[in-house]
Parts: sequence; structure tokens; C-alpha cells
Amino acid sequence: MNFKKTLLIAVVGICFLGLNSCGENTATQQLPELKITPKDILTFDQIASEVEFIPMIIPKESPLKLLPFDPILFISDKIYFSTGDYNDASVHVFDLDGKYQRSFNRQGGGPGEYRELSALEVWGNDLVVWDGFGTFYQYSLEDFSFVKTFKVSERKYIPDYQKLDDNKWILVFDIEDLDHEGYYPVFHLYDSITKTVQPLPIKAPALTSDLTEGMIAKLGEELYLLNFGASDTLYRFQDGKVLPWVKLNLDNNNLPENDKQQPEETIENLLMQQRYNFNIGAILAAGNTVRIPVFGLKKVQDFDPDNVGSFPIYDVYVNYPNPEVKVSRAFGNFGGKGFSKDGYFYEWLYAEYFMAYLESGFFGKFTADLENAMEKLVDQEDPILVKYKVRF
Repeated sequence: MNFKKTLLIAVVGICFLGLNSCGENTATQQLPELKITPKDILTFDQIASEVEFIPMIIPKESPLKLLPFDPILFISDKIYFSTGDYNDASVHVFDLDGKYQRSFNRQGGGPGEYRELSALEVWGNDLVVWDGFGTFYQYSLEDFSFVKTFKVSERKYIPDYQKLDDNKWILVFDIEDLDHEGYYPVFHLYDSITKTVQPLPIKAPALTSDLTEGMIAKLGEELYLLNFGASDTLYRFQDGKVLPWVKLNLDNNNLPENDKQQPEETIENLLMQQRYNFNIGAILAAGNTVRIPVFGLKKVQDFDPDNVGSFPIYDVYVNYPNPEVKVSRAFGNFGGKGFSKDGYFYEWLYAEYFMAYLESGFFGKFTADLENAMEKLVDQEDPILVKYKVRF
């Protein structure tokens, strides 16, 4: 379940926030501390550079049904996009200038068909669909004909994954069995040769899965950062080992340990009152810039539980390995994973957000660029892709 959907549920009292590790208090005391305060919050145009708004040019004779669900992106020599809608998980292909080329859909229950679409990749000459249930479906980029499947797990749900080499993977598992203290391992190593799964030594409580269950960001050939909902620590995976990298201090107002264990009826008040700050659990890296979203830091006056765009969500950008920080109000689609490539972050903007960003002046000196992109749209209901770097 993604953060957007979960947080909306949480506001009405169903969500419960989790602790990232049963031994965190003692294990991370000597870690470098990354202190983040409201004074660190800057406007988008103060942190961003090389900003580009790419209009998605969809011809009138080929309209697409793009319901504003969480976007799934992959960019290589083309832009591959899907809403991941369980009713219509089509994949739409655009060139790098945003011009629509074609679509395909192999959703179904038959041979060579995926039930759902949770991620997209390109492997060599194949477009690859990850179904979120342990199987990759490979299709030829030339004509989208089915090539083969590759299964890495029989789990009922795998929110995220990262390929380490031809044989090994990191898999994120949703909640299943808890240990005697009420925790479960989030990240697991999978070996496709031995067919074995080994948990990594990071544990979360039962309802961490109501936020971001876990996410993996690749920084280099053999370096990965790990994060998940309500964690006060960011971890790194390197040379087969997990080590804590940095401890998050969110204005000395992190969600207290006892509140992380409280009944769900307390969470509604926690969120509505914006009483505490917490790490949502997503993570993305563009070059050496790491981005994580946090809830809180600074209260917003226009908080509306029916409008996730009004939530006090901030993107924290951290320079790796030296933890220099910049913070800006989050934008785009908060439940989506986003995408990064060659040092750039990419965010998908649906038309329903355009006017709000224009009226608020969110993009500052880049506002005229957004307006120019909007003028190029064939249909004003079509989306725009934002491409940007963060200055350090």
C-alpha cells in the first residue's frame, strides 16, 4: 500500500505507525546525526537547477485514459509510463521530448499476461513488467511480443526490489510472521541459484506496512540505501552487509517510541494535529543526492484530510556521503516512487495539480517554464513530466 492511500486511511483512524528496529535506541547512539529543522526549508527554485517541464504530447486521435493514480515510470531512450491501474495497467511509450508513440497491454490471467503492474524496467531488448507478486514479465521492445517470465519469489506481495547481480536480489517483504517481540524483517536477500531467501538484520513492527513497507535506492555499482516508514535511521547495504548510515533528528520532534506502539485511535489525532514529525519511508537517489519524504517539520494551516496535497510533506535532500541537507515542500504524486536517471529526478504532474502550483507560485522563477509547457499540450487534461537536479 502506498503512502498516499495509507495516510488518507490513517486520518480516519486505521493507520498505525511502526518502529524501524527493536534495538535502534542502543544500536544507533553513536551514529552521525542529521538534524533537520524548519529553518532548512527552502523554496523549490532555491534548491533546484536544470529544471525542465516536458509536456506529454498525446494526439487527439489517440486519447489515453490517464486516471490520476500513482505514476510508474522508467526512462531509457524512451519514456515508459503506466498508472498501474488494476483495471487498465497499460504501458504508454513516449519519446524523450514527450511525444506519444504507442501503448500496449498484456494484463490478464492467461499465459504471458501480468495480473498487475508495480514497476517497469528495460533489460537489453526487453521491456520488463514487475507484477508485485514475485514475477517479472519480459516483452520484446520491437513488437511487445511475450518473451518469458522470471520468478524470484512466491510471496503474496513484494513492494520493492533491487537487482544486485545476475543471481542476487534485495526483496522487500510485507508483513507476515512476527517474532516474539512483535517485529518482522523487512529486507531479504534472494539467491536465484540456490533459491534461498535470507533476511537482513533490519526489523519493523507489524503496521509499518501501513506506511512505506520498504524502499531501496541505488547509489553506485555496489552501494544501496535502505529506508522504510517511521524509521529514525537510514541504512546502507554494501559488500553483503547492512550498516546504519545516519540518524534522523526531525527538529527534536521525532515520533516517540511509545506513540509508535499506541492503538490506532491515537493516530488520527497525531496526524490531524501535526504533533510529531516522521520519516514516510520512501527513498530515491539521483547521483549522490538522496531524497526522502518526511511528514511534519512545519505545520500547514490549510491541512485537509481529503487533499493529500495539503499534507505537511517535505522532501529532504541529503548529499552522500557527507550528510549536507536541503529541504523543500514535496510536490507531484506522493504515493508514487518517482524516478531518477543521470543525476536528475523526475516527477509526473497530472493536470489537476497545474493550477494549484501556478496559483501558489510553487515553482518560483520556473513558473513561466511550466506555463510554456502547458501551452504545448494538445489537451489541457494531459500530464507534464518535471525533470530537475538539486544544487549542493
